[in-house]
Amino acid sequence: MLKKNSFVLIISILLFILIISISETAPFLKILLSLLAVAFLFPAFRKHVFQNKMRKLKVALLTSMTFSIGLFFSSLPMAGMEAFSFITVMSFIVVLLYSLLGNLLYGLPVSILAEYLSVKTSRFRIFLSAFIHLGFGFATFFVAPAFFLWASICSVLFFIWDEVTRRSYMKRGHEMSI
Repeated sequence: MLKKNSFVLIISILLFILIISISETAPFLKILLSLLAVAFLFPAFRKHVFQNKMRKLKVALLTSMTFSIGLFFSSLPMAGMEAFSFITVMSFIVVLLYSLLGNLLYGLPVSILAEYLSVKTSRFRIFLSAFIHLGFGFATFFVAPAFFLWASICSVLFFIWDEVTRRSYMKRGHEMSI
C-alpha cells in the first residue's frame, strides 16, 4: 500500500483531511472527502484514476460541464431577458462546482467500480457498466432524495461520456485493462 517514497503523498492527504475536518463543511461531506483522500493512498485506485491520461477525471469534468450547460439552456425560457445576468452566470458556476463535486466524490468511484467489474465480462460489459452507473445514480434516492433527479441525470451522462472516451482511447490504441 505505501512505499518509501510516498511521504509527500501521505503528508498531503493528512493536511487535506486536517483542513477538511476544521472547516465548516457538512459532516457528511467531510466523511466523503476524507474517504476519497484516503482512497488515493491505494496504488490501485490511483492507477485507475490516472490511467489513459486521466480519462476518468476528464469524464467527470465533461459530465459536470454537460449537465451545467444543459441545465442553463433549459432554464433560458424562464429567464427571458435576464438570461445572461450576473445571478444567472453565478448560478451556472455554482451548479457546475456542485455537480463536479458530486461527480468526483460519487461518480468517479462508481465508474471505477463499474469498469473493474464489467471488464471481466466481455460479452455483457456495456450492459453491466450501464446497470452499475444507473443503479448507483438511482440509489441516491435512498441517501439524498432531494438530489435524486440530478444524480440520475449525471449518472446517465457519466456513463455516456465514459463509453465515448473509452472507445476513443481504444481507437487510438490505448490499453483498457483493469
